[in-house]
Amino acid sequence: MLRVLNTICKRRSVRTGGLVAISVNLVVLLNFFVSYLHTTRTHRVYVLGTRKLPEAEANFTLPDPSASSYYQQWIQRDFQPWRAAGISTELVDAYALSGKWHECLGEVLRFQIINGSLWIDHLSERHAGWYPARLGPGALSGKGKIPYAILALLDVLRHYPGQIPDVDAIIHTSDFSCIKATPGGLQPLGPPILGYNSDPAHEDIPFPDYSYWGHEYTRLRDEYFYYWHGWDLQYKWIRELYQNTSLVDRQPEAIWRGRVADDDYPERDALRRDYQKCPAQLTKQGRADDAALINQQFDVDQISDNCRFRYVLYLESMAWSTNGRHKFSCGSVIISNKMGYYEFFTRALQPGVHYVEVDPDNLCDDLVNKVRYMNEVLDAGPTHKIGGQSMERQRLGLEMTNQRSVSSVLTKASEYNLHPQQIADAGLKFIEDHVQMEDVRLYVKDVLKEYASLHTATQIKPSWNAVCYTGQLVLDQFAFPYRLDKQVVIQAYPWLQTFGQDSCPAMPDSKATIESMTVDGLAMPQSSK
Repeated sequence: MLRVLNTICKRRSVRTGGLVAISVNLVVLLNFFVSYLHTTRTHRVYVLGTRKLPEAEANFTLPDPSASSYYQQWIQRDFQPWRAAGISTELVDAYALSGKWHECLGEVLRFQIINGSLWIDHLSERHAGWYPARLGPGALSGKGKIPYAILALLDVLRHYPGQIPDVDAIIHTSDFSCIKATPGGLQPLGPPILGYNSDPAHEDIPFPDYSYWGHEYTRLRDEYFYYWHGWDLQYKWIRELYQNTSLVDRQPEAIWRGRVADDDYPERDALRRDYQKCPAQLTKQGRADDAALINQQFDVDQISDNCRFRYVLYLESMAWSTNGRHKFSCGSVIISNKMGYYEFFTRALQPGVHYVEVDPDNLCDDLVNKVRYMNEVLDAGPTHKIGGQSMERQRLGLEMTNQRSVSSVLTKASEYNLHPQQIADAGLKFIEDHVQMEDVRLYVKDVLKEYASLHTATQIKPSWNAVCYTGQLVLDQFAFPYRLDKQVVIQAYPWLQTFGQDSCPAMPDSKATIESMTVDGLAMPQSSK
């Protein structure tokens, strides 16, 4: 609507040069009016839409303190470069002071956990408040990466009281892996850095991203158009929508929707652009039937809409994608390029078991060949509903009558002898068993414990600019520049209002003033650099 109004007013200005100033003022007023309507509606949708969430808090219980993360082997592997020499406070200090974290292309914070309290030292500048969302109120993803990283740490401390040892570490929030791997097994020049994803050429320690605690990018809404806040509720909603939808009853096509161009990083999205060209290329070759197997017309309003299709693509873009787990939760067959960028759980996924791998160098042909063949397999065999025990009940695959192995088409290098339904079930079951919020928090706990075990310092102290964080402080920072964002987070995580009040010492007035200023009732964090 704003785009249309701006266009109308600009054309009016061109035609009537003397009315340029009036037109500009009209645009400003119209923008303000529409933004006000959007704010009012967003406040209603987000706040009322999270009314169900506090009910879960009434059933809050502490997890088993003896539990260990399913991802221990990867945690051990990721910290291997620092095992010989350890991690000293001087090493973390030197990295923080050097400014090398600028290379990470994202906001960066240093944190200490000391006797169960969380101290935050913001290394990067806070531009115009807490990274304001360009999309307006309610779009927490635009400014929520740092606050959500803090919320994640507080959430883990809440679930594992007394179990997180003292630690001094750094988190960066860039989309890209940042810390290049040290060649030849040499000792790294810096400390371990936590980031949202990594790859074989980098040594970032994977840390669960902001979308596990928020609603970013998925825009998942219930039947009343209320947003689901947090991964646990989003997963339950997707399963509720599609748990009784047979794979064979879904549209027999492959689908992917998303960004295909990043103005800030034009080298990204090359594979996605290749995919976008597939229907036209196939049609030009006289293969209209093959082109029809790739659906690029369906309008995906929210991530769960992908689940209407038998095959859902996951295409990397020089980084992980936050919606991978949502797609696996569909119960559809996931088709992906070889996953080179991994978040904390990705390395446990196996091609041919949890998803079907597609050749990026022959994307169009390989994709349609696999889709066509899996359609033949599915249409020839019996149907059944997707559920947690379907594999045990049905024992699909080679035991099915009139059924052939799909290995010869689905892979070049190895055979995985699984029916497409089995692959869809296995991907779904992996998410169900190993990527729930309890798994996320347990992974973070074990990462922090492993990090702390490598500390050479006998005592961890707050860094020079660190502030002890309570839940209320992070809520105040969600409130700027849109107060309703704070209310959204309160509705989702009411425990933040009181958490940490007893663990943080009283701050000197000067430090409190540096950390947060109040303007018209809004908490406005200021840069202390």
